[in-house]
Amino acid sequence: MAKLREELPWQSVRAFIQPLIDLFRDAIQLGKDREKLGPAKFHEVYERIIDRFDGLMLGTRSRHPDCVRIRKRLSKHCDELFTFLDDPAVPADHNGTERDIRSLAAARSDGGTHRADWSAAAFARLKSVIVTGMKNRVRFIRYGIEVVRAKLRGERLPLPFVATPDTS
Repeated sequence: MAKLREELPWQSVRAFIQPLIDLFRDAIQLGKDREKLGPAKFHEVYERIIDRFDGLMLGTRSRHPDCVRIRKRLSKHCDELFTFLDDPAVPADHNGTERDIRSLAAARSDGGTHRADWSAAAFARLKSVIVTGMKNRVRFIRYGIEVVRAKLRGERLPLPFVATPDTS
């Protein structure tokens, strides 16, 4: 949005883009302050943020194509925008996900790691399974062995189990 702020006419920035940036900064800060505020105060501030968002969506009439595009997209996904406030386990940003896929991008640009589409697709799927397992404390090797065994026996694939710390 910072780039948009530089490229758009100042009227659009003042009326729509900057208030939108401020709104999301306040929402992110609210998520960080959740515990400190307590449930009642958190809910009160949360409602004010939603009211501000609704006011921006309804009250801004910029006809600049970028503002119209952004307003349409935000309206389409409005139920998902503040998920990080509804569920404290959901991060407000996607930095972790970007870090997770960094190695995929590096492998792709390596220029020789994946010479075939099937190889790149297999690597991406495997990386996704491993990283998801790590985030959920599922040991990939143990789970992989159970999947292979179930497959060989013609059984349903097992649900992942949560790893327990080694005590040995």
